[in-house]
Amino acid sequence: MAISMHQGQIEHELGCEILMVNIDECLKEKNFCKESLSCINFLNKSNVPYAVYTNTTSFVGVNAVISPFCKCEFPKHFCYNGGTPVGETCVCPVNYDGPRCEKVSIGFNGNGYALYPTLQSCADFTFSFDIRAYQPDGLVFYVGPTSYRSSTGVQDFMSLELHGGFPVLLVDYGTGTTRLDMQWTKLHDGNQHHIDIILSNTSIELQVDKCKLQQCLALKTPVGSNVLLNVNGPLQVGGTFLDLDKLGRQMNWDARPSVVPFSGCISNMTFNKKLYNLGFPSFQLNAEVDCGNVRTGAYTLGIDSSFLIAILICCAILLMLLLAVIVQRKKTDDNYKDTDDIRENIIDYEEEGGGEGDMTGFDLDVLRCTSMYGPNDAKLPNGHLIKGSGDEVPDICGFLDGKKHHVDNDPETNPFDDVRHYAYEGDGNTTGSLSSLASVTDEGDLNFDYLSNFGPRFRKLADMYGEDPSDEEEENYQPAASESWC
Repeated sequence: MAISMHQGQIEHELGCEILMVNIDECLKEKNFCKESLSCINFLNKSNVPYAVYTNTTSFVGVNAVISPFCKCEFPKHFCYNGGTPVGETCVCPVNYDGPRCEKVSIGFNGNGYALYPTLQSCADFTFSFDIRAYQPDGLVFYVGPTSYRSSTGVQDFMSLELHGGFPVLLVDYGTGTTRLDMQWTKLHDGNQHHIDIILSNTSIELQVDKCKLQQCLALKTPVGSNVLLNVNGPLQVGGTFLDLDKLGRQMNWDARPSVVPFSGCISNMTFNKKLYNLGFPSFQLNAEVDCGNVRTGAYTLGIDSSFLIAILICCAILLMLLLAVIVQRKKTDDNYKDTDDIRENIIDYEEEGGGEGDMTGFDLDVLRCTSMYGPNDAKLPNGHLIKGSGDEVPDICGFLDGKKHHVDNDPETNPFDDVRHYAYEGDGNTTGSLSSLASVTDEGDLNFDYLSNFGPRFRKLADMYGEDPSDEEEENYQPAASESWC
């Protein structure tokens, strides 16, 4: 891989031309395998050492020869990365998830790449991997020549890139470039997507997420007469160290791959079900094994602007509806407050009595009587007012007669209502039962001496309930000539 990267500098220093890096007997299409078309390189190692003799120095090495193998089959390898073989499987250390203890994922931050062994020349093959992209543009992989060599005459290449989030596949069998665009879904949404690239001598197919519908797959036929993808350069993942625009002009490619590095994670890469050990590339620059430190902030903001605008509009509409509901409810509550009674417990009674069970909700106006006179005025039955003064004793008899006369002649007053007010007792009456007035008690327990302090008008009551008057009091007692009882 290092020779491929610095091939031009090495040729300049040595003053020679390097025709091929990695001996590839299958580079020339149909040179060996004309019937099966498929051709892979197989390394044959001899047990007999190979010696090189010079006049003063001798070299002894391993006799190894690359031979073409006309089948697209790969030998089963041993377990990688310290795994222990158990039958046909491997017992792997922690964090090695592949069936043969491979590292299955690698990540990029848009400024690196990783190099792996090239793809073999198979007549029919499937190249698959999982992708999680964080940016809408970037070169996912490229495999093809690393420099222009007119002597070989091979210009086959294949690449996959993201353009505006959509995958674009370029395949050139050496006689023309085929471009496949997929406009079904954008892959830079931060979710994992599965890519399948299926090549044969008659078709080139691109599938996304194993979808078989027309809108999520692209299918075309190869351009020109060649039927195989013959590549010798390394598989470059996540970016490239080449100037593909310059190389494309030298190779006369109809379309040239992008040189924008990829940002995201690539995992589970297989070629005809052979899993790539992505965690151990031949060479890498700014790559993250297991995608450990790959940026994730790009996909959280990598949403289509129209989608964001739609979300903002929906949020604004919902906010306006919420405000309208709140305002309408506030108006409704205000209307209810205008018509509602101040009291919260309004109870309709068939008849109202003095002792209401509901002490807060009954109508007190029934028990109120509007005063017709001033606080110091008395009215006689003939209609004349008697002005009271502090020195005169009010005419109680005339006042009571006037009140009785007013009540008897009031058309709105029903005397039976007054009877009900004081004859009906409710459950919640705080005054208790009126039957206490008729309770039987000893006269010795009652003291009515205070009645004598009420004046001569209450003398009879004082004599009836108070102590017996003394002789001296009886002698001094003079009945008032003007006293009258009602």
